[in-house]
Amino acid sequence: EGKFHYTTNLSHYHANPIDAPLAKMASESYLQQNQGKFPTTMDGLYANTETFVNFNGNFRDLSVLFSYVETNQQSSLLTPPVENGQQNPRRITTFGVGYEHQFRDDLTVKMRVHYLTNIFTTENDFVSRTFGGGWDIIDNHSLDSELHLFWQPNSQWQVTTGLNHHYLTRSWHSSNIPGIGRDNQVVTPTDGDHPQSLGLFGQATYQAFNSLKLVAGLRLHQTPAYQARLTN
Repeated sequence: EGKFHYTTNLSHYHANPIDAPLAKMASESYLQQNQGKFPTTMDGLYANTETFVNFNGNFRDLSVLFSYVETNQQSSLLTPPVENGQQNPRRITTFGVGYEHQFRDDLTVKMRVHYLTNIFTTENDFVSRTFGGGWDIIDNHSLDSELHLFWQPNSQWQVTTGLNHHYLTRSWHSSNIPGIGRDNQVVTPTDGDHPQSLGLFGQATYQAFNSLKLVAGLRLHQTPAYQARLTN
């Protein structure tokens, strides 16, 4: 009571399941051995890395959160890459605050607000650069809010209700893949237009017998239409 508690986590993972360079897989000798055909799948052949940092702090009814996740999983389409594979780095950063309070023995309220950044990049590196060479970047920032109410009037009934709001503060999609007709294209919402959605849900649980529990729920979700702008 009255003390600040926190938990931190840090991890790094790396896997490199092949011995030969990827360039060798796309060499002329490889094509000759396989009648000039590329493999239809490259699953399990590429390096995969992940870095994870997390911090959670709690003081009485308040909580704070920070997390950072960075991953890069190599992949490809039906043609193997020339050097380093198709890099797919993703960076997700989250800042959050929360509040939880039990007003009565049968009533608890939880609230949280998270600000999240999600940046996903695809760096193509194919044998035929006229087909797939280039890059693709998605950069989204959002503000997410949630409110949950838990009510248990007796030992048989449990009721949960809540609402959530998603507000996209930044949406940016940039592509430069000439082989498929994307030459320096940028897609963003029109000026002053921020996509958002609102959800409302409720759920009731009734413990009819020790071996029988009845659950009924309903969720409504709405995402209004918004205009997007394409520049080239």
